[in-house]
Amino acid sequence: MVRKNTAEAKAEASKRDEVKARFVAEALEAVENALLSDRITTLDTMLFGTMKLALSTAGPISFHPIDWTNTSPDMRKLITTRLKLCGYKYSGADQVWRQQEPKPFVKLKEWERDWFTEMRA
Repeated sequence: MVRKNTAEAKAEASKRDEVKARFVAEALEAVENALLSDRITTLDTMLFGTMKLALSTAGPISFHPIDWTNTSPDMRKLITTRLKLCGYKYSGADQVWRQQEPKPFVKLKEWERDWFTEMRA
């Protein structure tokens, strides 16, 4: 068995770190694009499930407390970020997210247009 010298091992580790950083950067860009999309995305389907219809029509959104508690903090962060970008605010009194911002950062297109577009694809 041939042992690599220290310089070769460091160069190989550095190359692996560069590739890993590139993969992470690509994934982060894709997540950012999905969070800022004006359409209902696959990420929305993953985050909201059947509630994506409520999201697309600016309807109220609520999560069952047990489901929310069992959701990982990373996923909760993605969910709340998407809701805030779409102009939603959380009402603690009734535990519901409601669209309240008149000028949200992301204004979603109408559901019907997006739904028919996705169905044809």
